[in-house]
Amino acid sequence: MSPTLQNAETIYKELRKLRALISKLPASQLFTETDTLLSVAETSLNRNLAVMRFREHPSHR
Repeated sequence: MSPTLQNAETIYKELRKLRALISKLPASQLFTETDTLLSVAETSLNRNLAVMRFREHPSHR
């Protein structure tokens, strides 16, 4: 696994942990907006990770 993919995997895992922590906080407009932004970031990063994993797979080189 390349360093770039490893870093992206780590960021994705930390982003998911952050969203889990935010979901435990009392609901407010700020937290709702923050969770929405993190959700969009998580979805985008997950898609990028899928592409990176596909490209790094030995059968696609």
